[in-house]
Amino acid sequence: RRARRPPARAMDADAEHDPPVDALRCLLEFCLPVWCILALGLGAWLLLLPATALIALCGRRLPAPVPPAGPPIAMEERRPSGAKPPRDTVLLVHGFPDCPAMWDAVVEALVADGYRCLNAALPGANGEPVPHPWPLHAIAEALYGALQQHERGPVTLVLHDWGSLYGFLIAQRHPASVRRVVSLDIGGHLPRGPPGGPPA
Repeated sequence: RRARRPPARAMDADAEHDPPVDALRCLLEFCLPVWCILALGLGAWLLLLPATALIALCGRRLPAPVPPAGPPIAMEERRPSGAKPPRDTVLLVHGFPDCPAMWDAVVEALVADGYRCLNAALPGANGEPVPHPWPLHAIAEALYGALQQHERGPVTLVLHDWGSLYGFLIAQRHPASVRRVVSLDIGGHLPRGPPGGPPA
């Protein structure tokens, strides 16, 4: 048996007696927890962001320091007189604490015998200030670069004391540029390394 529906007029009368729905109370009861969760998440993210950036910054590999450029190497050139080509080019490298003047008598004798001479001045040899120390290979490469500005072919190296180390490095790294080596009062020892490479 089907239940009888109350008349529409009676339902309307009941609705008039129901309490009104409070929209603000509904918003607070149902939406406030959601907003609190969102606020807590945003706060946690803001707190973790600096820490994450700091960890990423500390984890980055710092760039390797750039080594200073090689020192300037001055060279005095002396050629034999006459139109006849020189017998050979001789690079003379002094030691420490000497200066290029130590080779003056040798240069005079070599030039008179038909040799072209390049007399190198190492950093500080002429009394100029040296801003910072350079590693051996940097001075050797600077010396080789200065040599290349005067002579591209093989030369004879005449070396003294610490100048022997720089000459040995040139002969080791650039063997095609060295015809022979004459070393006096050797100031140090270089361990053997691969041909054309730095010492081991």
